[in-house]
Amino acid sequence: PAGAPRPPLTQGSAEEVAKLAPETELREGAGTSRGGGVWKVQVVASRAQVEALEAWDKLRAAGYAAAIEPATTAEGTSYRVRVPGLASKADATALAKRLSAELGFGSVLVTR
Repeated sequence: PAGAPRPPLTQGSAEEVAKLAPETELREGAGTSRGGGVWKVQVVASRAQVEALEAWDKLRAAGYAAAIEPATTAEGTSYRVRVPGLASKADATALAKRLSAELGFGSVLVTR
């Protein structure tokens, strides 16, 4: 909590480090975002800007680097809410499933 004293740092044993280290590794197909990734997960495509902003807020609050991409056509402006930067289709597919299950996004699309 804010204002609470922080616990002191301690040195972990080799066993503790070996046990926890795999949790920090980026695993292929686990839905992790990386610099230079070309795959995206689209959670919303809407003409309603407020709907796009709500989806963006939901993703950002959950810790995802979401982006809103406006697209103008003859029919007007639509807004795509995406999580970019995924290294592989497997990563994007895993993230799409997680976003559907955990955040309740219905029609999630994997794009390049």
